[in-house]
Amino acid sequence: LIVDDFLDELPSSPPEPSPSSSEEEPRRSSLLSPTRAALLDCCAAFGSSRHDVNASLTATGMLWTLADQGHQTCPGSLDRVLSRLATLSSDDRPEVRNCSVNTLFSCVVGLGESFTDDEWERCLVETIFGVME
Repeated sequence: LIVDDFLDELPSSPPEPSPSSSEEEPRRSSLLSPTRAALLDCCAAFGSSRHDVNASLTATGMLWTLADQGHQTCPGSLDRVLSRLATLSSDDRPEVRNCSVNTLFSCVVGLGESFTDDEWERCLVETIFGVME
């Protein structure tokens, strides 16, 4: 609920790198703002929490909301969401596992038409085939 209220206020990109940065080409996940990365990780942590299955299901659904909201404006957001959903899809609780798999495929179906060739390759190789193993 709190995430929904403040989602539009999240920064969509990280702060500008300092001129002294020696990194030539940042990794895709480093294009996330620290706030958005922490929020995605927090939702994934709640998704894997053993405390309450309903909290896990809500957090898993929130990952879809974050993917949908940030896939165009925040490079790396979708990759991180799909990765977290793939991890949750191996949860030993059937409700969480099924919700995660369904949410993962909903993300791919819903956002797939805007994927680049590289995003499709990463999605298939790193996420979908990983879930199937």
